[in-house]
Amino acid sequence: SSDLYRWGGDRTRAYVIDRVALDRHLADQATRAGAHLLFRTKFLRFRLQGSPGPGRGAGEVVATVLREGVETEIRARLLIGADGANSQVARQIRGSRIERAVGGLGAVARYDANPHADHVELFLHAGAAPGWFGWTIPVGNGLARVGTGSANCLTPRASFDRLRGDFPGTF
Repeated sequence: SSDLYRWGGDRTRAYVIDRVALDRHLADQATRAGAHLLFRTKFLRFRLQGSPGPGRGAGEVVATVLREGVETEIRARLLIGADGANSQVARQIRGSRIERAVGGLGAVARYDANPHADHVELFLHAGAAPGWFGWTIPVGNGLARVGTGSANCLTPRASFDRLRGDFPGTF
């Protein structure tokens, strides 16, 4: 089954975030607050040292990382795992793995042929985007951000091809 929803014109209904700029902004805020960012560093494991709690001090985290081929220990009051969707930090702390993931494809594309170029469109399409959705977001000058995702093992390319087949006037 498929459903198409259009929103447009009358008021703002969604924002598109520049993810690279957001990540840079968050990193800048973190460093100004005293964080030390480690790039090209692979997290291996951690242990807690000391006794956190009232009257006993804060304790610390001792993280073992791989930097330039050498195992190194880093001591900190707080460990933040900013190592992606398959975070090794989160896995070791929670003991959990990602159960489901969304494979997605997005692009900026020519969009001037669509009669609804001033509307955001969401495509809830069980055959093309199972467990997720497709979208078009006009950005002006005849262009739009378009994309799709699937949470059901359908490849991003296959998902996009199915949306193109079912909505040829849009994709």
